[in-house]
Amino acid sequence: MTDNLLNKFQEFIRKEALFDDSDTLLVGCSGGVDSMVLVHLLLEAGYSIELAHLHFHLRGEESDGDAGFVRDFAKAHDLVYHQLDVDTEAYAKKHKVSIQEAARQLRYDWFEKIRKERQAQWIAVAHQKNDIAETMLFNLTRGTGIAGMHGIKSKNGVIVRPLLFAERAQLLAYAERHEIVWREDSSNQKTKYSRNLIRHKVLPLLAEINPAVIQNLAHHALIMSDLERVLDSYLGDVKKHLVTVDAGQVRIQLAQISGLTSAKTILYYLIRDYGFNESDAADILASRTSGKVFLSKEKRAVIHGEWLLITDFAEGIAPSYYLESWATEPIETPEFTLSWQVIDYYGQRIPDDANRIWLSKDKLIFPLTLRKRQPGDRFHPFGMGGQSKKIKDFLSNLKLSLPEKEKIWILESADGQICWVIGYRMDERFRVDAQTRAVLELNVAPKSK
Repeated sequence: MTDNLLNKFQEFIRKEALFDDSDTLLVGCSGGVDSMVLVHLLLEAGYSIELAHLHFHLRGEESDGDAGFVRDFAKAHDLVYHQLDVDTEAYAKKHKVSIQEAARQLRYDWFEKIRKERQAQWIAVAHQKNDIAETMLFNLTRGTGIAGMHGIKSKNGVIVRPLLFAERAQLLAYAERHEIVWREDSSNQKTKYSRNLIRHKVLPLLAEINPAVIQNLAHHALIMSDLERVLDSYLGDVKKHLVTVDAGQVRIQLAQISGLTSAKTILYYLIRDYGFNESDAADILASRTSGKVFLSKEKRAVIHGEWLLITDFAEGIAPSYYLESWATEPIETPEFTLSWQVIDYYGQRIPDDANRIWLSKDKLIFPLTLRKRQPGDRFHPFGMGGQSKKIKDFLSNLKLSLPEKEKIWILESADGQICWVIGYRMDERFRVDAQTRAVLELNVAPKSK
C-alpha cells in the first residue's frame, strides 16, 4: 500500500498542476503525522521547501514540544524555519469566533505574509482524503449547500494540497515504513469538537455500512466540484442577461427569474453574496408587492415592479442646508453640488433642463432650505394648472423605485412652500412670468459614483 505512495504523490502533483519542479513551497508543519509525511515526500521528490509552524499556546508544554520538534527537524535537515507565537484565545475573544476558526484565520493570514516575504510561489498544507470526508459531513450538517459539498480543493489560489489523493491510513503506514517521527496532538482526540466527533464516531459508523466510505465521499466531492463549475457557468449567463449593476445598485429582472426552472435556487445564488439566504429567495419570489423590503445584515432588497433592487441601507436623517440671499459658495451634498446665481430678467428664453431651473426671485423668501423630502410634503407641480399634489403621489406616478425616492431632495422657501423637487419638477407658484424682474438660476451637478 505504501510502496507506490511517492509515485502517486508526484503523479497527483502533475495531474492537478499544483506546482512546478523549480517552485519554492512554504509548508505548514504542525509536527503531526500528515504534515511530517508531506515534508518527507517533498524532500524525497527534490522540491525546495521552507517550514512554517504556528505556536497557538493552547496546550501548554505539549504546544511547546510541538514547536521545538518542528524547529529541530528543520535545523537537522538544513531547512529555513519560520515560527509565529499567538494568543489564540485572546484573538478568538476579540473577533468573536471559535478557537478553531481563530486558529484557521491566524494560520492562513500568517502563511501568506511569510510566503510574500520569502517570495515563495505556494503554500502547501497536509490535508488528505479523510479531511475531505470530514469537511463534507461537517458542512452537510451546517447546511452550506453545494459550495460546502465539494469538500477541499487541491488548489485554491496559492494554497496547494498535495496529499488529497491519499487516505490517513496510507499516510500512517508510510510513516511507519520509513520510520518518520511525528507528534500526537491530544486535542485531536477530544470529541467535544465537531470535526473530531465526525472523525472518531460518525465516520467509523458509516464505515460499518460501507468500508469504502472515505473513498466514496472523496469521489462525491469531485462530482460536486464539477457540478459547481457547471452551475457557475450557467449563473454567469444569467447574470449577463438578467442582472445589472449601476452606481452601487444591483438590478435583477425578477419577473424573468421567476419563470426559470429552479428559480429559487438561481435567485439564491444571485443574492447570497449580499447576505441573503435561501429563505429570503423563496419569500422574494412569493411576494409580488412593489415596494416590499427585505433586509440582510449587509444590504437591503426592494421589489420594484418586475425588478429586485439591492442597495445599501437607507441613510439616516440627512442634514438640511440653507441658501442665503447673499451667499455665493455652492452647497455640497453627498449626491450633488448645488450652485446658483441671480440674473436680471428681461424676457430671455427659460432653460429646459431638469438640473437647471429659473425661479422668480421676488416670489422667494430667504433663506431657502435644501432638505430630503418628508411625509406630507405637497407642492404645485409646474404644468398642472396650479393643482396641489402630494410629492409622494407625484413620485409614484413617475414609477420611481423606493431607493430612487429616498434620494429625492427638496428646495423650500422660508415660508414653508416647496419651490422645487430637485431634478424632477419646479413649483408653479415660483415660475418666471411677466412680473419677474430677477431670476434665481439654480444648477445641480450630480456627483459620479
